[in-house]
Amino acid sequence: MKTTLDEGFRRHVLTYSVHYILNSVHQERSGISWMDSDVVKLACDMFLDELLGQVAEQRDLKTSSTAFKEAKTSKGYDAFEIITCAMDFDVGAPIVFAACKLRLEKATSSRVVHILEEILRRCVVGMASNPEMKIESAFRFIYKVLEEFVPCCEVDAGKKVGKGNGQTTNRDEEKHGQKVEATAMVRNAYVLVEFALKLLFQLHVKGRFTESEESLSMLEPIMQMLPGSLETKYDSLTHTALRTAQRFMRMDLDSREEVAETVLTTAVRVVARHGLRHSAAGENLYQSSLRACTAVLSELKKEEESRDYAERKIKALLGIAISSFDTDSMESKTASIAFIRAVINRRVQLPEVYDAADLIASNAIKAHSSVIRTQGIALSMSFLLNYPLSNRRLKQHVNFFITNLSYEHPEGRQSAINAVKGVIEKFPQAYIEKEFQFLMVPISAHLCDDDKQCRASAKAALTALLGRLDAHSKEASIVGTMIRKWISSPSADLRRTGTGALAAAAEVEALPVKALGALITLVAKTLDHVRDEDWEEAYSALYAIEKVVTSGVGRPLACSEEAGLVWKLICGNIEKDGWLLHPHGWIRLISSRLLGHHLAGVGIPEDAITRPANTVFSPANDGIVREVLRTLCCQLEANQLSLKLAEQAVKNLLYLSSVVRLSPELGDVKEAGASVPKSAPAENSDEGEADAEDTEPGLNRGWR
Repeated sequence: MKTTLDEGFRRHVLTYSVHYILNSVHQERSGISWMDSDVVKLACDMFLDELLGQVAEQRDLKTSSTAFKEAKTSKGYDAFEIITCAMDFDVGAPIVFAACKLRLEKATSSRVVHILEEILRRCVVGMASNPEMKIESAFRFIYKVLEEFVPCCEVDAGKKVGKGNGQTTNRDEEKHGQKVEATAMVRNAYVLVEFALKLLFQLHVKGRFTESEESLSMLEPIMQMLPGSLETKYDSLTHTALRTAQRFMRMDLDSREEVAETVLTTAVRVVARHGLRHSAAGENLYQSSLRACTAVLSELKKEEESRDYAERKIKALLGIAISSFDTDSMESKTASIAFIRAVINRRVQLPEVYDAADLIASNAIKAHSSVIRTQGIALSMSFLLNYPLSNRRLKQHVNFFITNLSYEHPEGRQSAINAVKGVIEKFPQAYIEKEFQFLMVPISAHLCDDDKQCRASAKAALTALLGRLDAHSKEASIVGTMIRKWISSPSADLRRTGTGALAAAAEVEALPVKALGALITLVAKTLDHVRDEDWEEAYSALYAIEKVVTSGVGRPLACSEEAGLVWKLICGNIEKDGWLLHPHGWIRLISSRLLGHHLAGVGIPEDAITRPANTVFSPANDGIVREVLRTLCCQLEANQLSLKLAEQAVKNLLYLSSVVRLSPELGDVKEAGASVPKSAPAENSDEGEADAEDTEPGLNRGWR
């Protein structure tokens, strides 16, 4: 084919056809290395000519792109990936590398260099996927490339005199009294070093070798060449070397200390460059520098080295990261936060760390990105827990988040609430007991008067705070007093705050049963005055009562004297309908659930006919059972009936019908004066019921 198709546009047909043949054979024999050295050499020359020679020049002509379909696209890059994947690595890798190296040495234009860089990149992909490649062979190949070409890229005026593009001179020079042989001139040597490092990186990504003792022993001499790759003037090579250092820093290698110091030195040199991040490549290099330094600090802190990892360099990096944080891109901010986290976890004692903590705390509230806010909160907690702080400075940091509970944007308020929740969960018990009022009051203010997410976060924070208090402690009695004052307040918002705090306290059993009983009695009295005023306040109160009677410590209150008024209000009487027929569907549903909890507290129907005290069946509550039966039937006749309300109403009816069957006089509906209340449609019977059942009352704000 090569002999026949060697002129004009036939060359396009040649490369197109050869690629088709290689691809077909490769798909059939994908599990083995089937290409010998002669085929590798022939194919490399052919496709290099297609990409760089006369074939490429002809493709650039307008006539060639319209004459043949074979000339419209290049198959050279795909072909190199197939060749390197299907070849015998020990034989084929030197052939492919030598062919590319020869073209690089002759390359004088950036276009040719870019093409060869792409070819080598595709070769990396192919070699990493080569099924029969032995990792020992790959390590030897990578080491030979680095050993030969890393000296061509190092910046060392005492050893070599650079000529640009990775060139060196051939003369011998003296250094430290010893004669050092300079490396021969190699143009674009940095591209070859990049190729070797990318291959090493990709082999680890693909899992071609593990961290076994044998692999680490072979990797050690390669890592010793890495500092030379970092000390270079080529940004692309520096970027690749930093990524490689970041990848292998966690491995137990003897050369880690030397690599670590070189990484810090290189990072300072890179990030200090003015205007570096004005391009995408410079931005990537900046991020790689910070991430590599993060790996250095994160991994080496596990050891007890006596050496100081250049606090001056860490100080410089922190200063640059802080000064440019507000103008950085999202990726750069994430890299900066990771670096600051590594410094804080290492507990480096520098003034810049405290400045960084202030910056991170501010961004935890004000940042537009939820990722930055979440990472900022976690990092602020780590700083407050790990760094030496005076009582005054600690209070300033906590007060910063307390103050920002009133931040103008809800996302910032939610972040502040989550930060306070972090303080509550992670700070020592002594601090929580001392400052619980300072923490509880501002959090409770957001239980009712905020948006949905902030109310949910406030409830979680308050629940966490109350969960850290002993129910019989002095602090718990203070909490009970605060809730009592809020519920008794003439302000509707304060009453809702009080019932929200009561629900949270009941959920974590932060108050004793006696205090809970007194509070639900107080809540029931306030309920009697808000029936037609504010359904949200009524729902909040009923929700708090439900939390109390379903909690472990408050379960006996379901059939107690303290809750007697609750059942009268729910069930109603002949003169006045109860909460079971409230116009709002959510009130009907929670009232029906509360009735179910009460009936469950009574026990089996046989227990109900004994007419136990403090229940709807007691002699003092004659007539309530009849009203409940009528009310439940009216619920089922409503025009808008939700599935959950229907299920609960049927459960209640089944229980009461079993009781009436055993004691018919309880359900007598023929007495004089008895009237069946009219069925009223429920507002929004289905809307938002999932939220109504499992969330605090504040979450239902705005559903009318």
